[in-house]
Amino acid sequence: MDCNKTYARGNPLSLVVMAFSLFILAACGGGDAAVPRTISYDVEGTKTQVQVSNGALLTAPAAPAKGQGSYFVGWFIAGEGEGQMWDFAHDKVASDLVLKAKFITPSASNVIVDAYLTEARRTEFTFKTLQELKAAGIADGTTVNFAPGVYWTDDYQDTNNANTPEHPGLIGISFPQSGLIFRGLTSNADDVRIAGNRGQTMGSNGNWNVIGIGTNFSAYNLTVGNYTSVDLVFPRDPSQNLSRRTDARVQAQTITNADGVATLDKLYFENVRFVSFLNLIAVSPTRAYFKNSYFQLTDDAIAGGGINVFENCSFDFYGSHPSYGGSSTIAAFLNSTFNFYNDSQVFWFSKSGGNWALIDNVFKGQKEEIRWENTQRPDVTHYVSNNVYEDGTPVVFDPQNPLVTLSLDASALQAFKTSAGYNVYNLLKGSDGWNPSGQQVMHDTAFRFDLAANATRVQSDDPANEIIVTPSFTPANAFSYESISFVYDTSLFTALSSTGDGKLHLRANLNATGKIIDTVIKATAPNGLVAHVTLHINPETVAAPVIVGSPSITIGQNLAALQIAYNHGDYTDASDITWYRGSAPGDKAVQVAITTLNEPYKNYQLSAGDIGQYLTAVITPKYEFSPAAGSPVDVSTSRAIVAGDVSNPQGDRHRLRQHYLDRARAQPA
Repeated sequence: MDCNKTYARGNPLSLVVMAFSLFILAACGGGDAAVPRTISYDVEGTKTQVQVSNGALLTAPAAPAKGQGSYFVGWFIAGEGEGQMWDFAHDKVASDLVLKAKFITPSASNVIVDAYLTEARRTEFTFKTLQELKAAGIADGTTVNFAPGVYWTDDYQDTNNANTPEHPGLIGISFPQSGLIFRGLTSNADDVRIAGNRGQTMGSNGNWNVIGIGTNFSAYNLTVGNYTSVDLVFPRDPSQNLSRRTDARVQAQTITNADGVATLDKLYFENVRFVSFLNLIAVSPTRAYFKNSYFQLTDDAIAGGGINVFENCSFDFYGSHPSYGGSSTIAAFLNSTFNFYNDSQVFWFSKSGGNWALIDNVFKGQKEEIRWENTQRPDVTHYVSNNVYEDGTPVVFDPQNPLVTLSLDASALQAFKTSAGYNVYNLLKGSDGWNPSGQQVMHDTAFRFDLAANATRVQSDDPANEIIVTPSFTPANAFSYESISFVYDTSLFTALSSTGDGKLHLRANLNATGKIIDTVIKATAPNGLVAHVTLHINPETVAAPVIVGSPSITIGQNLAALQIAYNHGDYTDASDITWYRGSAPGDKAVQVAITTLNEPYKNYQLSAGDIGQYLTAVITPKYEFSPAAGSPVDVSTSRAIVAGDVSNPQGDRHRLRQHYLDRARAQPA
């Protein structure tokens, strides 16, 4: 470096450059001469150079000024993208660098929030806190630029619980405006924290949210963190660090609808980190797109609403049910990484509901099973392609319910991925052409295909029975009904005229088996998507059971077992059985057990109260699809119950209470 270097008069940035002079002189001759590094500070094309030793921390020069109306943001590393901002407190020099001064021109539609704003630099469009920003009443569509810092949405030091008169509401701060853009000014999402630290029972009487947003909201390069159960660690300024309130993982939410905003649509998040655990994201948008984003979560945390697309995202799962009810239309995970940090060997995408598409994802942490939901609905279809564990082993989804998972062939895959990339526009365009990814049309086609029947259970001996199977697509009307091919068991159905509506019309043939026949109708769309619907064909009504042989009761240890056989052992037994005890065979002095949940009560558990008593079972024979027999049949034990028949006796009161509870559960609401 030339320490005697001078600058030409008249240079419009000469005053700016002169501001570096003391800094330059201090740097001359410093550092490790054996490994010098050259640092170039570039202010609108005018560079000033210093030399420092390898591994040195740099001293921040005075903030340059570009001119009236410009706001200096910081020094950014040239060649590393516009978002790599040098951290003078922690970054160490490892090579020659060019650091470029970055300026923003604030305006009513392009404001700045800077946690380290000084009064000398304050303007009409610069703010220090989110509270100042809210008070300014910014307009719809405003871009809010955030300098590095921690931005609290409420007074985290207030000891009053939220949702009380002293600290009203369950949202730290609300911005209901439509079309707001929150943009962190560095590419490190950790540099900007929108923070809160309240959750259910921990600083709040209810499920508390860090921030409320309006529709058409976008965010880039920032973190929304609820630090109720997570330590806030902020490397750029450790004075902002804060310990978590609790180790308990309570409902501590990050984002929700702003006050007064009923519906959210067109939400876009790029390079955004969502940090909490339980109930991470409390929004149910019509459409949302998450790109290059991170999620730390347990349960009931993501994918609410209609359509959610996650592209190149990373998930740290500390629970087993990341979604409560899933996305009503589809949640698509594209080229994302799932990291498991919980002990459960089974993972469910939701507790109940949802439609899922998983393309090119990596699962880190082996699970015995990956399932879709706790109780699997029979007639949904989830789409998968090229999902593997970290070692390359293919992921098998819900092997107990193979029909609900469709491995996409090359044709069907184009709804989600083409040779040009992931088909995000196809998933999000809706009726208004929303295109946050800026894609050209890749392959415009249906990405969801369903079948629905007017009735899934049909009585086969009803000569007028008719099943109408209706296809549906998302987007709607993607294909004509006539273009769909159906497959069904022709021995079970007779095809009826479609009357020109293009739907599948069938009549169930007579079922003479005495049992329900379960069958599946499948359909294939022109783009390769497959859907199915399960039907249950009830048999014709059969005659009431005829008892074969002589019924009896066998007494064993703690058990009295009714032995009874009917003329059709292959039919489902639906007999009603009531048990009594008394002082002699046939004596029905005390009722002690009844059939519940349509399961004939053939095995009676003995109790101390039965000792010295005879047992009588009163049976009304019935098949599942027959009338009850005209007369009940009584069967009694051949001897009284003795003490040796009963070990570890259970009280009658407990047993009878359970029988009646079971029966109550079986009754329709």
